[in-house]
Amino acid sequence: MSTDTNVIDTTTIIKFEDAYEQTHEGILRVIGLAKISSLIGTIDSIDLEANPRSSRVGPITTAIRESMESTPEVLPFKTKGVLLGASKFERLQRLRYRLSFQDVGVEGILDGGHNMLAFGLHLLDEAGVLKRLSPKPKNWTDFKRVWHENRPAIEALRKTSEAERLHWDVIVPVEVLLPSDPESQEEVAKFNNSLLDICAARNNNAQLRSETKSNQSGHYEYLKGQLSAELNSLIEWKTNDGGKIKVADIVALSWIPLSLVSPMPIADDGRPVEPPVPQNIYRSKGDCIVRFERLMSSPSVSNSSGSDYKAELKSSEVKSALRLVPDVLDLYDMISQRYAKAYNTNDGSFGRIKAVQSVNKTDEQKTKFTGQDLETRIPEGFLIPVVFGLRSLMMRTSQGEIVWKVDPHEFVKNNLQAVMGTFKTVITLSNWDPQKVGKEPGAYTQAENAFEMALLKANSNVSQPQLSPFDRSASNQ
Repeated sequence: MSTDTNVIDTTTIIKFEDAYEQTHEGILRVIGLAKISSLIGTIDSIDLEANPRSSRVGPITTAIRESMESTPEVLPFKTKGVLLGASKFERLQRLRYRLSFQDVGVEGILDGGHNMLAFGLHLLDEAGVLKRLSPKPKNWTDFKRVWHENRPAIEALRKTSEAERLHWDVIVPVEVLLPSDPESQEEVAKFNNSLLDICAARNNNAQLRSETKSNQSGHYEYLKGQLSAELNSLIEWKTNDGGKIKVADIVALSWIPLSLVSPMPIADDGRPVEPPVPQNIYRSKGDCIVRFERLMSSPSVSNSSGSDYKAELKSSEVKSALRLVPDVLDLYDMISQRYAKAYNTNDGSFGRIKAVQSVNKTDEQKTKFTGQDLETRIPEGFLIPVVFGLRSLMMRTSQGEIVWKVDPHEFVKNNLQAVMGTFKTVITLSNWDPQKVGKEPGAYTQAENAFEMALLKANSNVSQPQLSPFDRSASNQ
C-alpha cells in the first residue's frame, strides 16, 4: 500500500487574474480567479490519483459547460472550481505560481474533478476536436487520452489572438493549498498528511452516496454473508439506518486483507483501483468507503444484471479477502482486551497516559464488535495500526487466494506482548498522542514489522512445520 510508485516531480505554472493568500497552521492557501487557459499546463501534468473519485461525463459536466457558454460572466460564482494541492511551489511575478507535484497519490486535483473535466472538454470543443470524435469521451481516462492525442490543437488554441480568446477563455475559480514552509521536510510531511484529511472532507458527500449505492447495488451482500446474524443486526449498512456500528468501520478494516489483492482491478471508469493508504483506515474512513465502491463496481470483480442493478461478486480473490474480515473484527476486539497488559509488560504504564484516561471516563466498557467486557478502552489511534499489523499474518497464494499464514487468534494470544515490545516505541516517540500515532504512516509499517518479526521468531521455535497457509478445517480436526 505504499505510494512510492507515485513519487514524481511534475511542474506547472498557474497565472491568477486576481488572488489573495491565507496562512494557518503551516498551510498556505491561495484563492483566486484564473483564465481557463491557465489550467492547460495543469491538465497536461496531473491526473486524479489524489482524488478518490474519477470524473464522468454526465449532467454535472453538461451543466458546467452550458454555464461556460451561456453565462461566463457569472461562472466564478456558480461553481467551486478546482482545488489543487502541491508540496513545492515558487512565487513568480504577475500573480503566477510555479507548482511542483511531488507525490501524485496525495497531491494534485483534490476536489473539483468534474469541473476540471468540463473545463478540459470545453477546450477540446473550442479547438475543434470534439465534433469530429466518435464516440465522445465518457470519463476522465477517455478525456486524457483524447487530450494527449490532440495536444497540438490545444496549443494552437492557446496561441490564438487576444480578440479570438474572448469567447472561450473564461474565468474560473481556483484554490491552491501549499506548505507555508516548503523548505522544511517536517512541515512538508505534515502538510501532505493534512492533504489526506482535506481531500476526504471535501469529498465527504461522496462517502454518503457510496454507502447508499454500495448497499443498494449489493456490494455489501457477500460481506454481510460472512458475518454473524447478531453482528449484522448491529451494523448501519445504509446511511442513517440506525445501527450501532457504522458500516465505514467495517469497510475500513476490510481493506487490511483487500490490500493484498494483486494486481488491483481496473474500475468501471477505466482507472486502476488504488487501496487507501494505511493511515486512512483510522483517519479517513470515508475515503475507504469510496475506494471500496470503486473496487466492487469493477467489471472484473462484480457482475450486474438488467436495468435493476444488483451486483453479484465474481472475483474469487476478493471473496477470499472478505472471508478474513470476521477474523479481523474478532482480532480487533481481542487486541483491545489484551493491549494494555501487553503494553505494561514491556515496562510501560498504559493507564497513566492522559489520552487513555480521557477515553476511560465512561462506566460501560465493551469491545466494539463482539460486545465483550473490556477493562481498559484503547484510543483508536493506538489500536488501529496494531490491528493493521495483522496484514503480516496474511498471504496471497499462487492460486490467488488471500489466506492466513497461521492461526491468527492463537498467534495474537501468544505473541501480542512481543509485538507491543516493538510497537511501544512508536507511542513513546509520538509523545503518547494517539492522534499522532494513528496518522503516522511509519506506525503502520512498524506494526507490520513487529508482527513479521514475531512470526519469524515463532516459526524458528516450532519443531514441526506449521500449515502454510493456515488451514482452519485441518486445524480443527
